[in-house]
Amino acid sequence: MVYIVDGGVKQDFKHVAGLGTLPDSNPLVFQSVIYAGISTEQRLFELTAPNHDPRYAKPDGTLGGAAKFRQFIAAQVIPATDVNYRTNGQRVIIGESLAGLFIIETWLRTPDLFTDYIAISPSLWYDDRHLAKRAHTLLKQHTDTPRRLYLTMTSEDGTMHRGLDEVLEAIKQQNFKHLAVKYVDRSKAEHHWTDYHEAALDALRWTPPVPEPSWINEPDPWYLVEGANPPDWNTSTAPLPAPKSE
Repeated sequence: MVYIVDGGVKQDFKHVAGLGTLPDSNPLVFQSVIYAGISTEQRLFELTAPNHDPRYAKPDGTLGGAAKFRQFIAAQVIPATDVNYRTNGQRVIIGESLAGLFIIETWLRTPDLFTDYIAISPSLWYDDRHLAKRAHTLLKQHTDTPRRLYLTMTSEDGTMHRGLDEVLEAIKQQNFKHLAVKYVDRSKAEHHWTDYHEAALDALRWTPPVPEPSWINEPDPWYLVEGANPPDWNTSTAPLPAPKSE
């Protein structure tokens, strides 16, 4: 089950869930999955924790609703999908920008809520990198449970990239044996507004991993081998028919 944050029909649901049609034509892409879009209505409120740095202060009700939004997902969204769909216990959450920030915070604070976390260009600049600065402390409370974490950043620099570097360093210091982490540096290839589709495809290929199809080790068909003939030509002893004259 893949949960898309900012997953309304007019948000990111269509272009991420659309990747799910690919297994029909290419089973090497990723397993068939069910997608659940979790839309945001007051995005800045729903995806951010309360600020600590006064420079980030906003009018009441504008910031700080991430914990409430996370509780909504845990208490209502996940149980509803488990009841109504053929889920198997594997829960993937994906999001970009502020949704990526929310996903990293969800992993740090409630690591057992999902099995796989995909954060694309997470907005770790928020609140002067408060979450990134606390990553080391929060990770000390984690048990070494099998989890997968996919992280990527594009050409964003300054406090945004520094925040991700701090999270990666905190992960390295903990040295978890059962946490699989994939970080993809796209700083030379993409920018914040162009990366989501490519990154989502790459992440979903990795988490969950794709079982190798049985036919992958079969020999190449004859038309991919230079100079080869179709199998019936190779096995027949009859001479080939002469070409017709004009």
